[in-house]
Amino acid sequence: MITKLALFERCTDIDATEGFHNLINESSNGQLSIISELEAAGSGDEIANLPKSWEKHEAFIRDWAKLLPHFGDTDLRPAVYLSRETVSVRQKSGSMSSSAQDAVSTLIQVRTINSPSAKTALATLSGSEFLPVMEAIIEEMRKDTNWKRTRSEFRGAVLVADRSEEAAAALVRFFKSLQLEKTPAWVSTMVKDKTWWNE
Repeated sequence: MITKLALFERCTDIDATEGFHNLINESSNGQLSIISELEAAGSGDEIANLPKSWEKHEAFIRDWAKLLPHFGDTDLRPAVYLSRETVSVRQKSGSMSSSAQDAVSTLIQVRTINSPSAKTALATLSGSEFLPVMEAIIEEMRKDTNWKRTRSEFRGAVLVADRSEEAAAALVRFFKSLQLEKTPAWVSTMVKDKTWWNE
């Protein structure tokens, strides 16, 4: 499945890939009816609800949808986070401003929620930078599978989430994708009373 998603990313463009990811993230169950429609469509069938960002890649996407495995009825959210390791996070990180990249470096090392350096780093960000910064932090968190100990990157992510609903949603989706048997006590403490937290 990851290979098929990576093929989509490599053979389309950033807009098409981000549109794909956004559709999945906005879906309540991670499944997309457009994928099922593409999988079932014949070569001459019109696709009525093709996302605008996919239109110039329609021929490829039609062929791509026919490749195995089919996943029109599959929750794609966990797979999307894994596939983002290969392409989309790297693309976003490469397009971030130097201040945003510096903020990521600071936020993944935050020792306390009230860190002055973290507050300074966050103050340098514009509204549109919170999501790519969050995704870069998520990329760092994905490198370490040990969630038994307190994670400074997660602390930094919480600070970003407090400032952006979109970034907060990305953090919640990432945490859900980990499918941990039980939420670590330190995580529960850190997100206590956060209105954006929804396990």
